[in-house]
Amino acid sequence: MAKKKGSIDPTTFEQQLLLIKDFMVQLTEKVLSIDGLKKEGDFTLSQLKTIFAFKEDKAYTMTELGKNIGVANPRMTILIDELESMNIVERIRDNKDRRIVKVKLTEKGKDLREQFMQKRRKEVLTLFSRLKPEQRQDLLRCLKKTSSILENIKTKED
Repeated sequence: MAKKKGSIDPTTFEQQLLLIKDFMVQLTEKVLSIDGLKKEGDFTLSQLKTIFAFKEDKAYTMTELGKNIGVANPRMTILIDELESMNIVERIRDNKDRRIVKVKLTEKGKDLREQFMQKRRKEVLTLFSRLKPEQRQDLLRCLKKTSSILENIKTKED
């Protein structure tokens, strides 16, 4: 099947979406910390980040989740408590060692994560569909450079 003029190669486009996602997360963190804003919809940025710490559909320890988003265990416990009270996550005790507690997304949490992903993907698709191929490549080059700059800033602050 022939490609339509101006269509995007899906493999390359998926990589481009990941680049944009990384940039948007970094930019949002910087803007929120500068302006003192805390919310996106009904969730704080930290709560949204916590929902996205669940990279796969499995149970994670607090340490694993904290590592996924760069948060210390005491803060992760607070975030999980908040999300558990909203029925977005649930704690599960290990049958062999009751000291081990893992956390997983509930069905509500999975649905929420998926809805948010679809919304963001739709926004990016809309944006990219309005650009000419050369504009898209220019934007991606700029985003990559900006992402690199923001990552360097983050590294220097840590």
